[in-house]
Amino acid sequence: MQGSSDGKTWSDIWKIDANISEGWNSKNFENDKTRPAYNQYRFNGATKGSCRISEATFVGVESVADGQKSYKCEAVLNIEGVETPLKDVVYESTSTPVLTSISPRFGSVRGKDKVTLTGTGFSASAETKVFFDNRECKVTEKTTTKIVCTTSDKPYVADTPITTIQIAGTGNVATKGLAFRYVSLYSDERTWKDFLPIEGESIHIPKGQQLLVDVDTTPKLKAVIVEGALIFPPNAANANHHRTFDAHYIVVRGGYFEAGTADFPYTSKLTITMHSDVSSPYLPIYGNKVIAVRFGHLEMHGIKRTPVWTSLEKTANANANTITLKEKVDW
Repeated sequence: MQGSSDGKTWSDIWKIDANISEGWNSKNFENDKTRPAYNQYRFNGATKGSCRISEATFVGVESVADGQKSYKCEAVLNIEGVETPLKDVVYESTSTPVLTSISPRFGSVRGKDKVTLTGTGFSASAETKVFFDNRECKVTEKTTTKIVCTTSDKPYVADTPITTIQIAGTGNVATKGLAFRYVSLYSDERTWKDFLPIEGESIHIPKGQQLLVDVDTTPKLKAVIVEGALIFPPNAANANHHRTFDAHYIVVRGGYFEAGTADFPYTSKLTITMHSDVSSPYLPIYGNKVIAVRFGHLEMHGIKRTPVWTSLEKTANANANTITLKEKVDW
């Protein structure tokens, strides 16, 4: 199987050897770092007649970055150099249902959480299915702008959060990267199998696990390795609620660390204290007493401050105990 962007230069994508099976043979590129992205594909055999295909299905994504509200994709079938034009496929924003929010954003791996999805272009009558991490969320209510569903449980799988919404007769909803996260609670002993972590212990959050820190204080942990997700939720009901987290090292290794996002800032109080001294072991590159991020994602957002800067009203002299700021900045 080969791909090309100009129809002249072809690159090998997938080689099928003598172990090809009867019936369907499939290749999934989803976890391939070098996902093929061509506008033409072909099957090319070593000898004439070596590729005999009765049916082929391609599942992929065409990305349009020019902001058009309508886009036409030309489809052509090419068999041994003979091209047969097929009916064009037209993508239109008006025909595309869009997800705008998920509430709540987190739910237990035990399931049975009620989740509301809002957006545009939904259907009040067509069959609608919702999946979080490929686990069905049973739809109990639906309108053209809202879907309500109840989550299934989520056995551990080393995956990343993904939301899929299917509407019969329309197709998949554009989720715009919004995801519901199945979380394991820090306070739940079942998260740790036996007992909660104690002072001096290290913890590992593997890929696929989303750890929600729902306790007010933690012991002084040694190392926290985050390959899944470490999430600090604010207390929405109490802006003065204070949560503390203590560790020597936090390493976000291809994982996700959240203490508020741009859309969902941390609205209460959080203190993360890193402990070490000059004699503590250093991590290569990062040192000690550190939150290290290596091929990961870190989000830290508090409530918006206005203004975020100002100007001096008078010169700030050396050794002065006070400075005078302008009451109002002319933007």
